[in-house]
Amino acid sequence: MIRAPRLLIGGLGLLVGSSDPVTFDRPPNIVVIVADDMGYGDIGAYGGTDIPTPNLDALAAGGIRFTDAYVSGPYCSPTRAGLLTGRYPQRFGHEFNIGMQPPHRDVGLPLDQTTMADRLKAAGYRTALFGKWHLGSAQRFFPTRRGFDEFFGFLTGAHSYIGASAQMNPIFDGDQIVRTIPYLTDTLASRTVEFIQRNRSQPFFLYLAFNAVHTPSQATDRYLARVSGIADPQRRTYAAMLSAMDDGIGRALEALRTAHLEEQTLIFFFSDNGGPLESDWNGSSNRPLRGDKATTWEGGIRVPFVMRWKGRLPEGRTDARPIIQLDVLPTALAAAGVAAQPNWHLDGVDLLPFLTGATSGAPHDALYWRLGGLMAIRIGDWKLVKMVQGGASDDPATLTLDGAELFNVRDDVGEKENLATRYPERVSQLAEAWKHWSSGLAPPGWPPPQGYRGARRGCLDRTFAATPIVPYAGSWRGAISPVADITWTQGKDSTGTFTIGRDSPVPTRIVFVSTDSIVVELTKLVRGPNSTEDLNVRIVGSVCGEELIGSASFQGPTGQVRRAPLTATREPR
Repeated sequence: MIRAPRLLIGGLGLLVGSSDPVTFDRPPNIVVIVADDMGYGDIGAYGGTDIPTPNLDALAAGGIRFTDAYVSGPYCSPTRAGLLTGRYPQRFGHEFNIGMQPPHRDVGLPLDQTTMADRLKAAGYRTALFGKWHLGSAQRFFPTRRGFDEFFGFLTGAHSYIGASAQMNPIFDGDQIVRTIPYLTDTLASRTVEFIQRNRSQPFFLYLAFNAVHTPSQATDRYLARVSGIADPQRRTYAAMLSAMDDGIGRALEALRTAHLEEQTLIFFFSDNGGPLESDWNGSSNRPLRGDKATTWEGGIRVPFVMRWKGRLPEGRTDARPIIQLDVLPTALAAAGVAAQPNWHLDGVDLLPFLTGATSGAPHDALYWRLGGLMAIRIGDWKLVKMVQGGASDDPATLTLDGAELFNVRDDVGEKENLATRYPERVSQLAEAWKHWSSGLAPPGWPPPQGYRGARRGCLDRTFAATPIVPYAGSWRGAISPVADITWTQGKDSTGTFTIGRDSPVPTRIVFVSTDSIVVELTKLVRGPNSTEDLNVRIVGSVCGEELIGSASFQGPTGQVRRAPLTATREPR
């Protein structure tokens, strides 16, 4: 067992602003709070104005707010793999998200990778995960087999906030399936408070992985009432969900204060990627950044990021040096007095000496990204990026840097002016550095999830138009992640019903693009017979002609398998 020294923890014995050493009797607690699909510009500390986030704003005011913080994965699972290992997830094949259909049901964070929970548990910490795992649902990947003493949450990428969904994507309390829950965001906060109270006398590592503000968009009247002035219904529900998460974070911070643990707790907060703005818009905003979730534009990979260690790190500071979520693990280990070993091959950096002034300069020479056919690299203020429509589903072996664009993201945070032709030598410098990095990566350990957003992104920004559609009738069956088994029956009058299993998470809004490229909007939820939910649907109109976003297989009445795209969308804005 590697234990932290009793007096000076990880070289952080200097109180900010003083040369006198600070001593305390045990290693600090480590609390990592992760939001899901939160927009860069949605909390007050990052310029948001319409959603009240007093607790997150107070956390930023009492700590360090990073303006140029990144995540290693433009979407959920790779970011979490990088967080828990301190390594670029592409190094060990964790390049793509993990879906809910074969072959993804049997993949996860590779077992030869040691997690932050493993390392801190070996150092005498009590470890807990509350919330979203998304690193494998097979038993061998279960959180309690990857270093966590306690787990309350779900294993896959999304979950209903108002139902336990016991048969599909269940919520676990340890190894036991939970049958009912209150509003999930509140439940995760309650578990956090109880854990802090129960473990106040020993060092703990708490990973609080909210599913807020990921879809499905579901909020209670209590939180909706706070944001009743927001006109857009999707934005209003999102705001309510974010307000609920802010409340939960406030309850956790209050529990630390009540237990007199503020000065013995190092806290990290960040979002796992940028907000989704296109085919699965949850109501978020990434302003002033370009792009969204699953892109290597800034809007996909730059995130709000706050650190606080009361009495040991500066308060109220803004730091513009580029950092990445890979830095959380080495920083936490250093605070705990655990010496990182060279054979761990960490890509993250211990941020503590940079934040206390013991070390000057930037923590990283370069930051890198690869997602299938998408790439980016940032060195200093310069960023080389290649975005290809649908490239997030491509084999990275086919990726070339032809057409990559160059931006100065310090002067042009919105990535509006491509400087590649003006600075070809800069393009060559960044391209060679990225190629060298990419050459050392593993091939993806599994293909991208079936049905993820497809080729022609951005199309849904256009206004929906009523379109004459040739009526047809039929009944189609299939399975759509995360909706599960589904039957669609449509009559000649273009009305119809969806039937979904009761235990499936039922999003508040789904849009189905049929084989005829029409949009069918689920508009009404009613209880149906035989333990099903019946959803009435209506035709909305065409989406960009032959636009295909996502896909699912449907079994027709003749026994032939038909291919049909699937997406969730937003109202025109």
